[in-house]
Amino acid sequence: GDALDIVTGYDFNKAEDRTKAWEIIERDRPTMFSALQNLSHWTANKQKRLEEARRHLRFVCEIYEYQRKQGKRFLHEHPATASSWKESCISNKHCCS
Repeated sequence: GDALDIVTGYDFNKAEDRTKAWEIIERDRPTMFSALQNLSHWTANKQKRLEEARRHLRFVCEIYEYQRKQGKRFLHEHPATASSWKESCISNKHCCS
């Protein structure tokens, strides 16, 4: 999600910045790789969303590999507790681990 702090332009002394922050919080939900997903029952819809998230992750891993081969860098930013680190496209890449 977005960083919400004074450095990124949010001044919570301003009502409009507080309102905008709440809008972002309501809009953004935990990713399918978040440990928070374990707090609710697993459903067919959640499984479908996980499959979509895995497809997305495999695609960005292709981009990572391209970047690495070009001698460029990339940043895969997920919390240490995110299950994405256990996905084969991340865990089996020497450039990503």
